[in-house]
Amino acid sequence: MLLSHTLYGTGSEKVIVIHDWFSDCSGYFSLKPYLDTKTYTFCFVDLRGYGGSKEISGEYNLEEIHNDLSDVLHHLGWKDFHFIGHSMTGLYAKYLAVHPLSSGAKVQKIVAIAPVAAKGSEPDDETRGFMLSAAKDNDEAAGGIVTMLTGERYDTGFIQEKVQRWRDCSTPEARAGYYHMFTDVDFHKDLQGKTLDHLTIITGDHDFEGSNAATMKDTIGRWAKGVKFENIPYSGHYPMEECPPTLAALLHAGLR
Repeated sequence: MLLSHTLYGTGSEKVIVIHDWFSDCSGYFSLKPYLDTKTYTFCFVDLRGYGGSKEISGEYNLEEIHNDLSDVLHHLGWKDFHFIGHSMTGLYAKYLAVHPLSSGAKVQKIVAIAPVAAKGSEPDDETRGFMLSAAKDNDEAAGGIVTMLTGERYDTGFIQEKVQRWRDCSTPEARAGYYHMFTDVDFHKDLQGKTLDHLTIITGDHDFEGSNAATMKDTIGRWAKGVKFENIPYSGHYPMEECPPTLAALLHAGLR
């Protein structure tokens, strides 16, 4: 079944955009006014269990995302494209950088926003239980995650909106499935020694340790060559909501 997707813009350069764990593509709403829609056509894609694809169940893993993206690109008739991913799909962005698509479409530039590391996180049982409870129905735990990811800088309005949107836009099965994907996966050996000068990673100073600039430079920065790094000192894990004009400028630079 084809994933739900929405086109935005009229430009000749084609860009696939996929969301993070805590939102469908509505998480990019604040960013859209600042995107260059004359140069680019953006295709916002909702993964299985999220947004317009909420009723599509699946295995919720990298290989499935890869195959589903191939189907979307084939449907669109896009032979060349750029890619933007955030957090768990920032993880997928690194997977895409070294794994060809079955559709034959070729990725050009890739931008990963606050990506999860390609080596997983190996959480202990307590942490795994906490995260899965947040994915299921524990709103207090979910709010705690958002607070941690944004440096404890926002009050209840921002936190509650993020948690409620997560609940509304996705299924518990998908949330749990993708959690296992981005914590248990390990494909960092596929990246070692590769030249990835088409990949840009954007981080924020107020993000948690697993996705900040130091961690990215110490992981994919050591494993691969040519990766470009950009950092936003006044952002946490959600620059598309925390500082959308700045993020838009960095995205355009990464796509050029």
